[in-house]
Amino acid sequence: SQGEAVLVDLKLFSISDFVKGLNVRFIQTALMAGTTFAVPLFLQVTYGLSAFETGFILLGLTGGLMLTDLTATRIGLQYLPKQKVMWGFLVSIVGIFLMIGFMLVGDAPGGLVPGLFVYGMGIGLIASQIVNLIMSTVTAKQTPEASGVTSTLETLGSSVGTAIVGTILVVALTGGIDQMVAQSTVFAPEVKQQISEDMATSVEVVSTEVLSETIQEDGVYEEEALLIYDTARQNAFIITLLFMAFSALIAYMLARDLPVAQVSTVEEM
Repeated sequence: SQGEAVLVDLKLFSISDFVKGLNVRFIQTALMAGTTFAVPLFLQVTYGLSAFETGFILLGLTGGLMLTDLTATRIGLQYLPKQKVMWGFLVSIVGIFLMIGFMLVGDAPGGLVPGLFVYGMGIGLIASQIVNLIMSTVTAKQTPEASGVTSTLETLGSSVGTAIVGTILVVALTGGIDQMVAQSTVFAPEVKQQISEDMATSVEVVSTEVLSETIQEDGVYEEEALLIYDTARQNAFIITLLFMAFSALIAYMLARDLPVAQVSTVEEM
């Protein structure tokens, strides 16, 4: 009723520029969460890296983040924050395609570092601008509530990003297995359906070595099953990264409508 305290002033969501900023921030946090889920998983199941070794490779991502997150508001002062956000998404897309290129031709986990570094630069450039840009759309009185809404959205974005990436990985993996089993010239027609069902119902994003221990077939059937899984797994990661690149492109389009404002302080991720 009138006069009672409210948790969030819904009038905030009538501010068009505020909502536009939230949309961009949501995608940025979802992308970051998706990356920190998919890339370590790829490294561990493809190369058998330990958690420590995986973390060492991810220093490339951290380095890129720190470089732009800490310097973007101190350099290029002639450029608007919205321009830097837009560039950030374009740079992150370049980083994603560098990672995809490595997955197609690379044979050592360290080859992923350049793509991670460029991707991190893009995300860091966005993070250095977007929160203060969002806050610039509200009045000083509305700032505490707007900050709370932004923080909540960041948490939601991280959760959604991880969930979507995980779902895409599994769907792409099972779909790839089904297709390649059906097209295989090694498996006998009468056993293709059963093999496909067995692999799909028990499939996980695991290493080839782990899968080899669980397959009951011997000889040429086992070799073909492992080849199919290995190929489907790599394709699933590439499809996931392509989805992330598409999401970054959508965010770039949304960022074009961000308000024109000048901010001068660095906002941590």
